[in-house]
Amino acid sequence: MLADNNAVAVSWLWHGTHLGEIAGFPPTGKPIRMSGITIYYFDEHDRPTGHWQIVDRLGVFQQLAAANGLPEQ
Repeated sequence: MLADNNAVAVSWLWHGTHLGEIAGFPPTGKPIRMSGITIYYFDEHDRPTGHWQIVDRLGVFQQLAAANGLPEQ
């Protein structure tokens, strides 16, 4: 976590088990994970005003493809 003036940046990682269909990929029961960064913005009264986020969706799709026996592109 990093803070500067009216913004806080958080680097995160989640992991879980692929139990439901995602983007046409049938459930595999295998573990998947995704990482990302979220920046939260605050006003002068420290109230949240918005956020910006970037996530590694390509990495998730590569994991799903591999779990389904498809070649990685």
